[in-house]
Amino acid sequence: VRNYTKHPKGAINMTTKIMSFGFRWALLGSALPEGWLVIDARHIQDPAKTFAGSPLRGTDKEVQDVVLANPAASAMIDTLERTIRWSDSELHIAIGCTSGRHRSVAVAEKLAQRLSRYGDLDIEVVHRDIHK
Repeated sequence: VRNYTKHPKGAINMTTKIMSFGFRWALLGSALPEGWLVIDARHIQDPAKTFAGSPLRGTDKEVQDVVLANPAASAMIDTLERTIRWSDSELHIAIGCTSGRHRSVAVAEKLAQRLSRYGDLDIEVVHRDIHK
């Protein structure tokens, strides 16, 4: 779990939980928690072929650079950022790709990084399937 929290003392803050996961594992019995907004990142070009056999994951800069260079990833992050900023309640967002190791992780990390700029959110990031 990564926490991206930086808000002034006494500020009203909400918690946003962001989880990356792999649809491959969700379909095999690792159910998603109820009430989560599920976002499908499988339409973003898969960098797995580029990093085949490599231990690199979406938390690594090399993978993030490839994933985030895709306009679909940028559009997804922009939309999610606006949605969270306009929300007046706590949100739980699950971002999935095929294996849960590259695209969903990179998007979750970048989204959390962007949201942390505002300083009024407690942001928790979990990469459920990154080591599978």
